[in-house]
Amino acid sequence: MDEKDIAVRFAEAIHQSEMTNTFALGVDENESLIDFLHTHNKECKYYDDGTSAQPPGGAIGGRLTYCFTPTTIGTGVEVQCACGVKKDLTNYDNW
Repeated sequence: MDEKDIAVRFAEAIHQSEMTNTFALGVDENESLIDFLHTHNKECKYYDDGTSAQPPGGAIGGRLTYCFTPTTIGTGVEVQCACGVKKDLTNYDNW
């Protein structure tokens, strides 16, 4: 059985069981996020400091997208701003 077969079987098992995954940032990853935003918000054109009549990120926000990538040794975590800047938040010391 190759990797593709394993991935297909895993996806089918998830679909059949209707399994739900919940991901969360660890303490170190959250600290990395705060540090990133503290610096990035100063230069990001989508950052809303509350002074604009219309928020630059749109009415519903959604400026940040989080990507969690589960692997066999840990979960990778990345955040991407609407402006395109990405930051790897993964705490590799926990792997």
